[in-house]
Amino acid sequence: MKGARRKLKKKRDLVFKAGAITAGIAVGVAAMLFAVEMLLTAKYSEIEAPELERVPGYDSGYVARYRAGLDTADMYHDRPLRIHVNNFNMRRDTDVSQLPPAGVTRVLSYGDSIASGFHVDLFNHYTYKLEKRLAADGRRFEILNMARGHSPGIHAMHLRVDLPRLRPHWVMQQIELANDVSDEAFVSHEGYDQFGMPQKITGGRYILSWDDKWLSTMPVGLEFLESKKFYLFFLQRVGWFLSMHYPNPVFSLEGDTFYYSMGYDRHYLTRGRLERAFERMFVTIKAMQRYVEANGARYVLLVSPTREMFFENRFRAGNTALYEKALARAAQLGIPYVPAKSAFEGAGGSELFFDFCHPNFMGYEVLTNELYRHFK
Repeated sequence: MKGARRKLKKKRDLVFKAGAITAGIAVGVAAMLFAVEMLLTAKYSEIEAPELERVPGYDSGYVARYRAGLDTADMYHDRPLRIHVNNFNMRRDTDVSQLPPAGVTRVLSYGDSIASGFHVDLFNHYTYKLEKRLAADGRRFEILNMARGHSPGIHAMHLRVDLPRLRPHWVMQQIELANDVSDEAFVSHEGYDQFGMPQKITGGRYILSWDDKWLSTMPVGLEFLESKKFYLFFLQRVGWFLSMHYPNPVFSLEGDTFYYSMGYDRHYLTRGRLERAFERMFVTIKAMQRYVEANGARYVLLVSPTREMFFENRFRAGNTALYEKALARAAQLGIPYVPAKSAFEGAGGSELFFDFCHPNFMGYEVLTNELYRHFK
């Protein structure tokens, strides 16, 4: 009897010791990771980042928008560009009413960083210029720069909140293929409503950290960890290793189409993922059109060109084919669209960009002209 008790006590002691050691290791690892997180937070605390917030109703750091009342500066060539965000989280110098004023045609403008106005003054952006151009014709329009998200899947989540609240007459959505296809490749949809819009998304190229910093990441199904800087630090280094030692043909010297990447994510952006992202983009865009029209508004898609389409380089044919494929898919699905490639060709081509996709002030003038032709 005593022997059995001694054995039981010995077993309990071993279990306790094993538990204590495991708990000690877990606490030690957690303390180490916490320390690394604090060091990284302090190291990058001085880096300017847009002030963003999560959208109420979505428990996701991927669905974020500018914080209302934000007034900051985006540096471009050492020249500050003022960014003001109004009472409805739009990039606009003036506040707006929740419902459109009587006699005013309201347009909600979505899109990627081109639509938000990356490195461009508001007075040079097509939303501002188009509104002024139409006003000069005696037409009262509000062209509202929604500045939400970087790919159609995320735009759809915002639209579901914005449309019933703001009651637009039009929804205008901008896409650019070299950037948006790779952005959409990081997004996964979960469930669909009656219009075909995703009810939930996971993943994305960007996520809000626990302290509301805008981080670039890769979706590997661990959103809780993806919002932590130590995890991103680790993820990026693993990504660089895989991208360097297991090269992706899409980004090799034989690759004929330029897709935007952060470098460490190239192993993830396989041709299959990019092709599926293209198809998912247009399924989502069509679903957004259905939703908009079911709510009594009209929809139009602005398809921006890529700089590589306008000068001799190894990507010219591939990116041109990708652009034409997008126009063909929009036509096939019955999506009204405004193409801009021909107008860019006639106005200077590659001289209208300051990088692979973002127009300079001359490029925004061309986009304004094309949209004006559509809305007039």
